[in-house]
Amino acid sequence: MKRCPIDNSTYEDNFQYCRSCGTLLVEETNGKLKCFLVEIEQDQKRIFELSPTEVCTIGRLPENTIIPQPEMYISRYHARIVFEDGQFVLYDGGVDSAGRIHLSLSGVFVNRRRGSRFVLSNGCEIRLGQSAFIYREKI
Repeated sequence: MKRCPIDNSTYEDNFQYCRSCGTLLVEETNGKLKCFLVEIEQDQKRIFELSPTEVCTIGRLPENTIIPQPEMYISRYHARIVFEDGQFVLYDGGVDSAGRIHLSLSGVFVNRRRGSRFVLSNGCEIRLGQSAFIYREKI
């Protein structure tokens, strides 16, 4: 069984894309926690799977896990997502190879509120510069 990370509709395994929004479908997880960032407002939606064992970095440099499009208002080290105490947390700013934290210039917004730290919950909207993402979790 597959599921659309945007509208949560389910499909048989032979389907690849959601009929309503055209987003690439993801496999059902059989009870295992899987979380995704879904880039929205693009011609072709991109889906990024988050891992509890790895830090997800977001910025315009190629060494980042996610390079948002368009990247005009994205800092080199814009944000990071880490797994803490059983939940994913979004922080403003990224860490360079020397371990220095760099805060973004244009900020991090979750559900239209600016901040430096957000505990992510299913369906929240993340805005970085002109890029927007939806956080989705599957259990």
